[in-house]
Amino acid sequence: MQHIKEFYGQLHPGDGLFEKLQEEYNEHIKMCENENCAWHHIVYLEQNHETEIIYFSASPDKHEMKRPFAECLKMIDCRDFNQILMLLTLFPWHTGKRQLKKILAPPKEPLAPPDLLLANTNGWILYRQQLEMLVQLAMKINATEAKKVRKEYNAGKPETYALFEKYDLFGEKLSDMIRTRCITRIVHESAIRMKGAVLLHAYLTEKPELTG
Repeated sequence: MQHIKEFYGQLHPGDGLFEKLQEEYNEHIKMCENENCAWHHIVYLEQNHETEIIYFSASPDKHEMKRPFAECLKMIDCRDFNQILMLLTLFPWHTGKRQLKKILAPPKEPLAPPDLLLANTNGWILYRQQLEMLVQLAMKINATEAKKVRKEYNAGKPETYALFEKYDLFGEKLSDMIRTRCITRIVHESAIRMKGAVLLHAYLTEKPELTG
């Protein structure tokens, strides 16, 4: 995995990674500047004199580095695209061995309806589309309304939690389903991670010795 690199530190205009981020994710760079997020965490592929961004995040303060990305890759099945996408969504804060083992284990038979709906994440709610789907089914609302509810949930509004208590789905309170199946407190936006997962999966599957 010599071509998979990891950077954690401050970036400035003129730096190669900064220019690459600005080229591909200019809106992200603008947001970082507006929020004074100077510390960047980036995982990227560097091969044939090309740099491809796999993962990035930014924060205003320097945090302690968690488990290196290369170690995290050893904990998943790199041939499984869904596991790669899950890892990129959970990285770097939710990558403990016990947690990943629990998340990556398929649910036991017999499968409940939510397990089937959330099959790509082994029955867990990890992506915004999943939460919105469950909200739509339970509350009988459209996609736009479900998106609004999801944003209010992410914002931690108590009235949203109270709203979930009023609805059932598959014989279970929506509030209980969300409480027990959400991996993280904030249900993530997966679109940016999707691009990185596609790049990383293609790189790893082209090199059987890395995944076998």
